[in-house]
Amino acid sequence: MHCAPLEHLMDPATWLNNHLRINNPTPMDHLFSWKHPKGIRPLMKPEVTKCIHKIVTQYDLPNIKGHSLRIGGTLHYLLLGTPFDIVKTMGHWSGDSFTHYLCKHTIILVPYLHERPDLVNKLVQLALPPVR
Repeated sequence: MHCAPLEHLMDPATWLNNHLRINNPTPMDHLFSWKHPKGIRPLMKPEVTKCIHKIVTQYDLPNIKGHSLRIGGTLHYLLLGTPFDIVKTMGHWSGDSFTHYLCKHTIILVPYLHERPDLVNKLVQLALPPVR
């Protein structure tokens, strides 16, 4: 797991500490165990998906799936300036499949890349096929 403190609302360290305070898992529990009415349980994908669906429905947001979260994490670290090869390793991406998703997320990337020309060059090298 990779969790670095950030200085804004989505600081993962703040939310991890909040989770630990609310759910109070023991050293023998999974890190992301949560209080279920029938006892402490490890957090599983169906519960995360159910929670996300509830939030997007409540606020009339577009529904996102697990893979969107994965590419979102990839974009997050890339926009922080983490090298592509490190992000690829962190996300357990096999091959260069994540470059396909980066190409599809151009609209999301443009405002961020405008301020980071150093990242534009790296993205172009990864996303575009080599000249023959």
